Amino acid sequence: MLEQGIARSADVFCEPGWFSLEQSEDILKASRAGGLDLRMHIDEFADGGGGGLASELKVITADHAHYTGHDTRMKMEAAGVNTGFLPGTPYAMGAQWPDFNDAIDNNFTWSIATDFNPNCKTISLPFVGSLLAQRCSVHPLAALVAATRNPSETSPHPTGKIHGRIEEGAVANFNILNAPYWEAWCMQPSDTPFVSTCLNGKLIHH
Repeated sequence: MLEQGIARSADVFCEPGWFSLEQSEDILKASRAGGLDLRMHIDEFADGGGGGLASELKVITADHAHYTGHDTRMKMEAAGVNTGFLPGTPYAMGAQWPDFNDAIDNNFTWSIATDFNPNCKTISLPFVGSLLAQRCSVHPLAALVAATRNPSETSPHPTGKIHGRIEEGAVANFNILNAPYWEAWCMQPSDTPFVSTCLNGKLIHH
C-alpha cells in the first residue's frame, strides 16, 4: 500500500483482548520492513504493557495511554514517542481522567484528539480542549499546543512545510475565533468558537 500511495503508517490496537504484545510486535515490525511509519493505540482500558513496546520500537505516536504508568511514560518520552491522549473516551465512559498535568510537569510530548468511534461520537476538538481546561485544570495554552503544534510534528504536511503553528513560511492553516480572547477556543463546548477558517491561505467563512 505504500507504493500505491494509500498508507503512510501502520497502527495497532495493542490491548488485552485485542492485539497482544506479541501480535502487535509482529505487525509493527513487518510494517516497518515494508516502509511504513509506526503508531499504536495502548492502555485504553488497562495497563497492558503497550507503552513498553511503543518505547522499544520508537513508534511515532501511542494514543489513549489512559492507564499507562508514569515510569513507562518517561521511557516513551525518552524514545521520542508522542503520547496522544483522547479525553473524550473517559468522558463518554465515565472513567477517571489521566493526569495531563503530570505530562506538563515532566515535559512529556503529548497531543489530544477526538477519538470519534461508537462509544465517543464527537468530532469537536474545541470540546476536547474544554474537557482539559474546564474539567482537568489544564491551562488553555497547554491544551492548544496539544491540539495544534504537537500533533503537527507527527503528521508532516504533504508539501514538507511547517504547519500547526503560526510563523513565517508555515502553511496558512488556522481558525479565526468569534471572540475577543484566544482562550475562547476551548471555552464554548456547546457551540463552535470559530467564525472562519483559513486553509492553505484560502479564507472560508462558516
